[in-house]
Amino acid sequence: MSIPSPSCDRDSQAHVAAVAEGRCLVELSSQTEITVGGRDAQEFLQRLCAADLRPLKPGEGLPAFFLDARGRAVALVDIYRLSEGFEIASAPGQSEAVLDHLERYRIREKVTFEDVSERRRHFRFFGRGAAERLRALLGPLPDKAARSHTEPLDIIASRSGDHAVLCVADGPITLRCIRRGRLDAFALVCDSEDADNLRRHLAGQGAVTVPPPVWEAVRIELGLPEFGRDISPDCLGPEVSPDPRAISTTKGCYLGQETVARLDAHGHLNRKLGGLRLGSAVPAEGTELLLRAKPVGRITSAAYSPHRREGLALAMLRREAWEPGTVLTWQNGEAVVTDLPFTDTR
Repeated sequence: MSIPSPSCDRDSQAHVAAVAEGRCLVELSSQTEITVGGRDAQEFLQRLCAADLRPLKPGEGLPAFFLDARGRAVALVDIYRLSEGFEIASAPGQSEAVLDHLERYRIREKVTFEDVSERRRHFRFFGRGAAERLRALLGPLPDKAARSHTEPLDIIASRSGDHAVLCVADGPITLRCIRRGRLDAFALVCDSEDADNLRRHLAGQGAVTVPPPVWEAVRIELGLPEFGRDISPDCLGPEVSPDPRAISTTKGCYLGQETVARLDAHGHLNRKLGGLRLGSAVPAEGTELLLRAKPVGRITSAAYSPHRREGLALAMLRREAWEPGTVLTWQNGEAVVTDLPFTDTR
């Protein structure tokens, strides 16, 4: 089974132009958002997650895994340091799993958790050169706009995880740098009551609203796996880590560290997440991949990229299929293995 690629209609061409000009805007639904507070918040999260949070300053963040005792993934999250406490963001539907994990390992720590997912709305702004375009869209901001230790517009040129709270369209929004690659991408997070004003403001400044599949293709191109799709509870953290910072091999004790240390010492994974370039036909999620007629993996996410004019996919691949340039086959076509994020110039 395959997903048909869209025809080159007027909307598709408009989306291609919007990506090329760095002014795509899309709203995502049901994202997970949890606040963590209390005097022991940093110590508690540091002990529980695989990333090293100690270097983080307010206005900074990084991806992190919560692992179980066997080193298997409980959740992949982004953790953002605030002036007081932290914010945890993750894929849709992860609130219960993350909160259950946090509550399970809280003993005497003075730490609080609050699920604010239903009160927040999430947008993505992305495309080639979107950083400078976003700078122009947001425009000069008054001094009172800055509500974090990061200068509001500095993070547009910063690394993944940097964030700040700004005042836009008479309401506060959190601006987060997601990941920098060939395409720029940013998260804009606001309270639900401010979402329509934010959307209208950005549209009035030239942002183009695109459908979620356009962002899905960019998410894959940037090599950003999603828990529940590309990552399942049977995955070891190092098999699916999108960023070296998500799993530390040098910090002190944390849950799942023994497995991570063993894998790091022996350097042996049997499988890992990789990227695939496809033709015009896009395989459905779960499609089996073959190398010389032998099963070597399966598709976890796939989408047609209008601006690249080809299908893209994330896939869990066995060791013999990792090498970039390896040609795999599936029922209706071929797939070429590539590094993540996609680094070619198409």
